[in-house]
Amino acid sequence: MQTTIRGKIFPSEDQAEKLDELMQFQSARMRCSYNRLYEDKSKSRIEADLKENSPESIPDTAGADTIEPSSTMSPL
Repeated sequence: MQTTIRGKIFPSEDQAEKLDELMQFQSARMRCSYNRLYEDKSKSRIEADLKENSPESIPDTAGADTIEPSSTMSPL
């Protein structure tokens, strides 16, 4: 079962930039994957292509600051 919680996030300026970078990266990968599916490539081939063609400067989220839900989110 899946639960969806709606809310607004109020990230700091630094967090907003990181979030924008991640969203752009994810959007580009989704477009690329869709186009490869349209070309009738297999899932494993698409995954391999994405790994090969990924830029070296993928935003690092491992050390990113965590967003505290109580202070940065408000329900809609």
